[in-house]
Amino acid sequence: NDQVAERDRYFVGMRHTHQLGRGWNAAVNAQRVSDDNYFRDLSTKIAATSQTNLARDAIVAYDDDMWSLSARALAYQTLQDPLRRVPIPYRIVPRLVAAGQQQNLHGFDWQLFSELSNFSHPTLANGQRATLYPSLSAPYRRSYGYVTPKFGYHVTRYHVNENATGLDTDATRAVPISSVDAGLFFDREMTWGGRAFQQTLEPRVYYLNVPYRDQSRLPNFTTAEKDFNFAQLFTENRFVGGDRIGDANQLTIAMSSRLIESETGLERFRAALGQVYYFRPPRVALNEPVRDAKSSDIIAFASSQMAPSVSTDASFQYTPNLSRTQKLTLAAHYSPVPGSIVNAAYRYVRGSVDAIDQANSGIKQVDISTQWPVTRNLSVLARYNWSVKDRKLLEGLAGFEYNAGCWQVRAVAHRFITATQQYSTSFQIQLELSGLSRIGINPLDTIRQNISGYRRSDEITP
Repeated sequence: NDQVAERDRYFVGMRHTHQLGRGWNAAVNAQRVSDDNYFRDLSTKIAATSQTNLARDAIVAYDDDMWSLSARALAYQTLQDPLRRVPIPYRIVPRLVAAGQQQNLHGFDWQLFSELSNFSHPTLANGQRATLYPSLSAPYRRSYGYVTPKFGYHVTRYHVNENATGLDTDATRAVPISSVDAGLFFDREMTWGGRAFQQTLEPRVYYLNVPYRDQSRLPNFTTAEKDFNFAQLFTENRFVGGDRIGDANQLTIAMSSRLIESETGLERFRAALGQVYYFRPPRVALNEPVRDAKSSDIIAFASSQMAPSVSTDASFQYTPNLSRTQKLTLAAHYSPVPGSIVNAAYRYVRGSVDAIDQANSGIKQVDISTQWPVTRNLSVLARYNWSVKDRKLLEGLAGFEYNAGCWQVRAVAHRFITATQQYSTSFQIQLELSGLSRIGINPLDTIRQNISGYRRSDEITP
């Protein structure tokens, strides 16, 4: 009973997994809330307040060493945002999938993916989609490198209701997909800071060829463009979801290097750099036209843990033809002993050139968090996530944890901004009697989500 809203409000959720035996299993995930603003008004977690689609999902599946079969029903309750219209996803009932793979069959690896799905929507085109994608690769591996040629044939058949404006009611898309992935391994012995290391140098090339197919009259049931990152440099399709197959005649060139400590075998440093070169500019688009460019953005990343208590991470995306940085992330972690940690990060994402309000698009944030003991029994907890561009706090946490041995107290104040640009503040305190019971609101989930590397005081060995 919400006395402010003067009405009853509720959340109902159920999750269940069941092992049926002989490779069969089943799962159900169902959620529902009373109104669109339930999480924004009542939740104490920033991840919950940004939820827009609550799944109602049921699946029965079979898995063994070669085959994977599943039958699934998926629908959503979409929570509308008062500031913008939230698109409603398709209801998929049923979705039937059969996939299989086998390695080293007379020197070849084969894969098969097939799907049959029925899509329904209150306002968009309804219809069915059938997909069949067999592929065959012939990996050649040696200690100094590898070459993996691969060929596949992707066939998709659509049947769309007749009132779907601008779409073909019956259409078939057939696309051959071929690629060659090759890499070399070089290594040498070296010393740094009095320690022996093995340094590797690993060049890699990936050629992809996918002929162009006009897909403008095909529906888009589930497809979106992938986020551009280092892993995407070596994928067959720049789209995810099955309704678009990106054309390609391109070569990816990448280089990575690692430092492996000889005494322990631990990887102390890793760095990589890569870029895609287009022999033919891509033409298949989803929502926005593809920009004519001879190459992709440059992607680079590095991670290091040269000192046992310090680790650093960095990633970088640069657009050469515009001579500007698109994304930049810098992060550092200091943890001399378990239960003592300081995290610091800076994140920058340039706003889209197609954004209506470019000045207010993009991200520029500073994020600092810590768990630090001030006495033998008392530790302070804090997080400060600040938007430099907006000049406002995105999420903050302050609290403490006290461990007296037979009892513990955890208390935090948590404040964050919701999707409606309103602040939500909560106070959570809990008394735990060791081995007996807990009294109060459990703040552990809030602490773990805000402080990476957090350890409970009773988990730390004295």
